[in-house]
Amino acid sequence: MVYEMKYRDAHLGLITFCCGGGQGVAMLIERD
Repeated sequence: MVYEMKYRDAHLGLITFCCGGGQGVAMLIERD
């Protein structure tokens, strides 16, 4: 994700994971 953000010159990135059984995780990355 970080490499793609650098390639696209993006400042925010959001990653989501579905773990099944109603569980999930999300992570927001901010690049300076």
